Amino acid sequence: MFTHHSHSIKFTFSNLLLSVCAECKLPNEALECYTLVRNDGVFLALWAFNLMLECLVGACKYDTVLENFDQVVELGVKVDAFSYGKAVQSAVKMGDLKRGLDLMEGMKRDGMSVGGFVYNVLISGLCKERRIKDARKLFDEMSEKVLREMESRYGFVPDGYTYSIIFYGHSRSGNVNASVHLYEETVRKGIKINEYTCSVLLNTLCKCGKMDEVEEILEK
Repeated sequence: MFTHHSHSIKFTFSNLLLSVCAECKLPNEALECYTLVRNDGVFLALWAFNLMLECLVGACKYDTVLENFDQVVELGVKVDAFSYGKAVQSAVKMGDLKRGLDLMEGMKRDGMSVGGFVYNVLISGLCKERRIKDARKLFDEMSEKVLREMESRYGFVPDGYTYSIIFYGHSRSGNVNASVHLYEETVRKGIKINEYTCSVLLNTLCKCGKMDEVEEILEK
């Protein structure tokens, strides 16, 4: 009884200590606390583990995030969508888009809800690499063709921020027509995009001499 009670106190204290380190943005201390407990053969509460992952991402320790994520998954620990999200973010930050996409597929296989954060991170990463077709393919996964399925199964549909990412990608690749079509799609669906996104679109149209389209958009 005493041993079990002592273990419970140690477990609770370790969770609290790690969470304090993470929330104070002390990644090295948070990782040290986590490692000490893991060496004792104990896995901390998932919420504390997730706080550590978030702290490590904030410190740009992306390889450490993926290393620890892989370790707990191999041990059979059931992680959640937040854990996956930080792993996806880390993979994309490191330029490993294939890993990020594979992690998203792993979420789906495990029956997890793929939220807007994961989609936006991946789409943004693809656009920065000028892989616009792949970004659009991923975007279309959330579009009208699978809209009902996404709402019922994953609980997420493209929002103004997602559209902004695709706008930016088309702008970088000089695909003006695709940008115009995407804008028309937001109008049809009643999706609001921010002023910056509109300025990116208008600037692209002006550079290409498409003043008629500029006037039409301004009128709307």
